[in-house]
Amino acid sequence: MSSRGELPPSVAWARATGLTTVAVSEPSPVRRSLAEALGATAVVDPKAGPVAAELLEATGGGPTVVVECSGQPGLLGQAIELAAVDGRVVVVGICAQPDQIFPFFAMAKELDLRFSIYYGQEDFRDTIEALSDHRLAASAMVTESVTLEALPERFARLERDPDAGKVVVRP
Repeated sequence: MSSRGELPPSVAWARATGLTTVAVSEPSPVRRSLAEALGATAVVDPKAGPVAAELLEATGGGPTVVVECSGQPGLLGQAIELAAVDGRVVVVGICAQPDQIFPFFAMAKELDLRFSIYYGQEDFRDTIEALSDHRLAASAMVTESVTLEALPERFARLERDPDAGKVVVRP
């Protein structure tokens, strides 16, 4: 699904764990390119029209796992509708306003819904191991570096247009 800050690690981890099909819906051209560079096998622009048919085709009938990264109202419901029977929807985007879903679709497909914001010690261990053995390439997720002085403007730009992967702050 469409994303903000979690697209790079989500795509990278999906590929690092051995998934062969990773389809992404992303409105930003910069982030679509980043998704492809990180190994997405299909990238769809949701601004070009409905994405469900393209994502269903790219995943061979529906993804077994949908990761909702944007936190935008309405996209959790779309993720539920898109997921395959017996699939899982993982929510990592923070929706800061009320949202509604139609539970029947999740029940009829016997979906697992998981909401995640917490990192445990094992997450840090697994990440360090994946970086050490090169299953994850941190540099591939970085789209920009800025100085500490430029950081306020970069935050303002990210607020207006979430167009980056990971931004590194340098001295």
